[in-house]
Amino acid sequence: MFVTIGLALDVCPANTTCQGPLATKFSASMNNESFVLPTKLSMLQAFFSNVGGVYTTDFPANPPVQFDYTNASINNNLPLLFAHKGTKVTKLKFNTTVELVFQNTAIIGIENHPMHLHGYNFHVLAQGVWIMHCHLDVHLPWGLATVFVVENGPTPTTTLPPPPADLPQC
Repeated sequence: MFVTIGLALDVCPANTTCQGPLATKFSASMNNESFVLPTKLSMLQAFFSNVGGVYTTDFPANPPVQFDYTNASINNNLPLLFAHKGTKVTKLKFNTTVELVFQNTAIIGIENHPMHLHGYNFHVLAQGVWIMHCHLDVHLPWGLATVFVVENGPTPTTTLPPPPADLPQC
């Protein structure tokens, strides 16, 4: 996977003062997809119970367009400035090998984004739902995240166990 990481813009909600250029608010994206956490059911519960409509499995494996990612003067491409919002994930078969290549972009501004993948020491051996996000806390609610959904393996020990009976609801 080749994943571009960068800032983006979003429409400022009514009756709100926003800090972005031209009265917008800041957003962020990976491959021009700004991640939105689900509000009705956790992604792990949706995965375990096979509930549809919580997320889609069409996170792009590559950026939507190729351009000079480090050129700070490319800030007028509206489709890149205003990233698509959604809960798109990458679905992986158990025991799959995936190479991730990250590339920061200079859209809006040049920043460094320390990325972190939950659940792994980068030897991915676990099934389930794992979020990957920027460690700059402000960037997570802006959408600088994605999720890997790793399918169950062929044995009981490689199958996601059920949630605990006392699991709180979202």
